[in-house]
Amino acid sequence: MFGISNNLVKFVITSIASPLSHIFSKSISEGTVPTQFKEAKVIPIFKLKSANSEERQNISNYRPISLLSIFSKILEKIVAESLTSYLSNNNILYDNKYGYQKGKSTSYPMIKLIDYISKAMNQGDIAIGVFCDLQKAFDTCCNKIMFKKLEKIGI
Repeated sequence: MFGISNNLVKFVITSIASPLSHIFSKSISEGTVPTQFKEAKVIPIFKLKSANSEERQNISNYRPISLLSIFSKILEKIVAESLTSYLSNNNILYDNKYGYQKGKSTSYPMIKLIDYISKAMNQGDIAIGVFCDLQKAFDTCCNKIMFKKLEKIGI
């Protein structure tokens, strides 16, 4: 999969569009991803801008970057657009959900927070905030519960 360049796929897309469409449709209808699409080249990227050799030895100072094949990326894009459309059309997303949405930025929550604090100060009220760094929060989710919730909303 990784020996195929994006340019080659673009060059032969008319010849492979029909079989790819079949693979993508079957993958979506069955809720499975072909094993070859799951393969990735994982490259560790150092997080710190400047560091000594001791910091470079610490594995927690690296983050993994997974490089997927172009076919995985195409399938991912199709699923993402389908899911986004479904969530939007059925008004499932909360107004305070900002990430991964067109026309919304992850900086908006900060603007909203500053506005909230400013209004409280102008009214003589006290504003209190509690912030939690949920490092690897997604890893702590119970998959069984998450899949039940997704099924409940029609996914």
